[in-house]
Amino acid sequence: MRGGDRKACCGQESKQSEGDCDAMEWPKGPAFNEILKMGKDNNSFYAYYLKAWKIGTENGWKLKALS
Repeated sequence: MRGGDRKACCGQESKQSEGDCDAMEWPKGPAFNEILKMGKDNNSFYAYYLKAWKIGTENGWKLKALS
């Protein structure tokens, strides 16, 4: 990764890491458990998705009435 991206992304990697956060075939980075949880449970996925959607669509915008 260029610049400080790797440090920002993989700063939490464990001492057992194989490098680049972990094994490419079965990565176990900082979000590993949450990703498995979302893959098994739609409600968990949608809870995170709605939170991210709200941030992504409202960040920095001053909402105005359409009428």
